[in-house]
Amino acid sequence: MSFERTSFACSLDDSRPILKGCLFEVVDGTLTTVALDGFRMSVVKKQVVSSGNFKAIIPVRTLVEITRLIEREENIKLVINKNTLSVAFNNTKIYSRLIEGEFVKYNHILPTNFTNVVTINKNAFITSIERASIVARNDKYNIVKFDIKEDSMTILSKSEVGTVNEKVAISLDGKDMVIAFNGKYLIDYLKTIDEDFVNLKLNSPIDPCVLTSAVSEEFIYLVLPVRINA
Repeated sequence: MSFERTSFACSLDDSRPILKGCLFEVVDGTLTTVALDGFRMSVVKKQVVSSGNFKAIIPVRTLVEITRLIEREENIKLVINKNTLSVAFNNTKIYSRLIEGEFVKYNHILPTNFTNVVTINKNAFITSIERASIVARNDKYNIVKFDIKEDSMTILSKSEVGTVNEKVAISLDGKDMVIAFNGKYLIDYLKTIDEDFVNLKLNSPIDPCVLTSAVSEEFIYLVLPVRINA
């Protein structure tokens, strides 16, 4: 669902109120939903039935409430007026004010070319990151390091609590690389997808990483790495 796959990436920072909402943009029957917080960005595309093209920024608190109330595959009807939104589903209606302003030009942020593509089993990936994050959680940035080599990725974290160092099988198209991320940001994404395998698309240890399903680019997730001494 577009709501739950984007709302988690909205900002909680009051200094940038425009990012406390999610962009909903319909162009020629394609709905694009976008959320970002300065460290990661979620972009989801879906085919919808629409009476025309529109663009609106919906507050994250409204999206959370809708997600809480509707079933996963339930059809909903959105009506956008100048400053308000109404959502109808299953004999229920929700009304909300929209956030006014100009949203970030998200297309300018997404890289289009990559030197490395890592394909990995989602369940093995998330299990290893969760274990590493238990060790790393006392660190401000929850840093988890990934040492990518040929057919395996070593996932590492270290703190006064202990050390995690374990390998996960991968398929690599590209060169060896060491890169680090906030483990929570990866877990947030992996928990919202159903597919068995994901792709990590990389250029360098300091450039944004783009994650998608291995079989579809309907859901694109961008996350910034954490700079480390490799």
